[in-house]
Amino acid sequence: MEVNGIVSGMDEDQLTDLKQFILATISQATADLPRRDEVFGRIDSLQADMQQGFADIQEAIGDALATSKDDTDQRLKNHEQRITKLEQRVV
Repeated sequence: MEVNGIVSGMDEDQLTDLKQFILATISQATADLPRRDEVFGRIDSLQADMQQGFADIQEAIGDALATSKDDTDQRLKNHEQRITKLEQRVV
């Protein structure tokens, strides 16, 4: 008789050997995998790096907007001065 592909006529020693073989095979196959705490440590590090990167980007965008606003304000002031001068010449 066969159950799930394993012959049911196996004795205890054969079953014990099979269990040991399966455990050894799984241990070898998973030996190089990182442990759970290592994975979570890497995730935490990645999150911290991403947060810092986003903060740097946000700061750079804020600086660029402030610079652009200052430049625009200066241009507007210059245009107002030029228009005022032109208006005075016409009068």
